[in-house]
Amino acid sequence: MQNLKKIALTVTLFISFFGNSQIDFYKIYTNNGYDFGQGIVQLEDSSYVVTGSSSSFVEGASQAFLLKIDSVGNYIWSHPYGGLESEEGRRVMYKKNEGFYVAGYTNSIGKGGYDAYLFKTDEVGNQLWEKSYGGTGWEKINDAIMLADTGIMMVGQSNTGTAGNENIYIVRTDKFGDTLWTKHIGEAGDDIANCIRYLNDSICIIGGQVFDESTQRMKAFLMSVKIDGTIYWDNIYGNIGDYRIRDISIDGAVITGVGDNLNDLLVDYDLDEFVIRVDTSGVVIAEYITVKLGEVSHSLITTYGEMYKLYIAYEVYNFNVPNPSFPVGKDLFVSRFNSSPVYWEGGFGITNPGNDIGGQIIATNDGGSVLVGFNTSFGAGGNNVFVCKIGANNVFPITSEVPISNTLVQIFENSLIDRADFSIYPNPSDKDINVEVFSNYNKIIITNITGQTVLEINNEQFIPDFVEQNKVKINIESLENGNYFVSVISDNSIYETKMITVVN
Repeated sequence: MQNLKKIALTVTLFISFFGNSQIDFYKIYTNNGYDFGQGIVQLEDSSYVVTGSSSSFVEGASQAFLLKIDSVGNYIWSHPYGGLESEEGRRVMYKKNEGFYVAGYTNSIGKGGYDAYLFKTDEVGNQLWEKSYGGTGWEKINDAIMLADTGIMMVGQSNTGTAGNENIYIVRTDKFGDTLWTKHIGEAGDDIANCIRYLNDSICIIGGQVFDESTQRMKAFLMSVKIDGTIYWDNIYGNIGDYRIRDISIDGAVITGVGDNLNDLLVDYDLDEFVIRVDTSGVVIAEYITVKLGEVSHSLITTYGEMYKLYIAYEVYNFNVPNPSFPVGKDLFVSRFNSSPVYWEGGFGITNPGNDIGGQIIATNDGGSVLVGFNTSFGAGGNNVFVCKIGANNVFPITSEVPISNTLVQIFENSLIDRADFSIYPNPSDKDINVEVFSNYNKIIITNITGQTVLEINNEQFIPDFVEQNKVKINIESLENGNYFVSVISDNSIYETKMITVVN
């Protein structure tokens, strides 16, 4: 009994230590393509799912993807989504027992050059449906949130019917992706919605930039919109020069917007930091512009931990005054603030060669935050996804060393790609492929790039006319043009080969 008590005490202490331990990391995920991290969500078990765009899954155009990692950044699974052209996932949203919703844009389906794009998967990434939204022009989604009814509200920009100018574009859907209402807002000049946040269950706050005809300049804007499409108020902000809001956070009754200001009256004519704080009626509480050498633009913001705590990410580009401390390209810095009153409490930087760009920063359930983005420093491809976890109590990860590299595209350790007992030919093909497996197997499955099974050939379906020395001839004329995976299942193990290309 005493031994059992000792074991129980040891387990309890271990769980307590593990539960209270700080988790912080900086890791990259990439293969040999151009990989961009844009959005992230945390699940109940403290794992994460990332979205963005990647050309590592297939050669050619980029596709949207989902990447799941555990609480310390280890790869779990990843899947690509989309068609023959280009897709980008901007935001991923999660509902327990429902799955993932990904908002972005596509030019594989829809009416225009690009269209707003929303698809849903189950909890392991299998696509359930996809839909596009928009007209004959270009529509792009910059941000999205899931509402209390599991519907989605997406915001971005559209130039359908505007003779080239951008209009604010808002799409509200139900949980099945069906459109409930759409808004195009704008007149002369470019008007763009960059971000959206919940104020409460029935009201959202949208931020971005609009063209002000009275001054002929771009101004920051905030808008309060009910989820039924009713606009409560919309205000523009900014005095001299151009302004924009790139991201917002809501902390109690205070809305904080971050972005940049371009003032052509200053000697250093470049972007400077812009922060604005308003109440829930849009009335200005405070406004800040910080002038620095080089371009400095606030890009992301989130609350974290206790009230009045903020993380702000900002991009720095010292194009006219090079800083020997940092390599060439845009650098990404994260600063923490106490917002009541506002004062700086420290921070850190991601300052690799090339560009370091943030896609989204969110609070995490341990009182810290997580930042997803992309840079050009590491990996075999042109860009790589990074995930940067800030621990509780402002524990910052080490970003000055070469980060741990992880695969973005799943690599099968038992792959028969290069084994002599498994081959597929011809590839590409427009009619038939031959699959040769010189070992016992149960069935062959062909899946599309979203993981959906499109052909399945079981052992009992093999007939003498089509089987010769373990060679199976499979007719693929029913498949649309594109790339597919061929899997051979033997003794309950799946062996996956290189993608075949159908060229009907």
